[in-house]
Amino acid sequence: MKRFLPVLLLMLLACNNNNLPKGILKPEKMQQVLFDVMQADELVNVKFTADTSLNRLSKSVELYQNVFKIHRISADDFKRSFTFYQNHPEQLKPILDSLQKTTQRRIDIPVKSWPAK
Repeated sequence: MKRFLPVLLLMLLACNNNNLPKGILKPEKMQQVLFDVMQADELVNVKFTADTSLNRLSKSVELYQNVFKIHRISADDFKRSFTFYQNHPEQLKPILDSLQKTTQRRIDIPVKSWPAK
């Protein structure tokens, strides 16, 4: 039974990928884009909060456009996919879980590499 469960889970995930409507980003791609969008948000929140002369909204839009360009998608591709996943929480949950794990790994790396005192 323990061997059957992971195989079943993989099969279900594979089926979900094949059943995505046309124009919707695959979960792996959506996770990568969401991670970079979150990084862009964090950059704006940390770097540009102190400088009130900068328009935070325009900087956010600029960074989002860069993220979309890097991933070779359009803003409409992202919005359409994001809306789809919001309306299908059973398919969004694995993406968010993966995001959380990726973020935690990136947080843990510098801490583990610090020299002991």
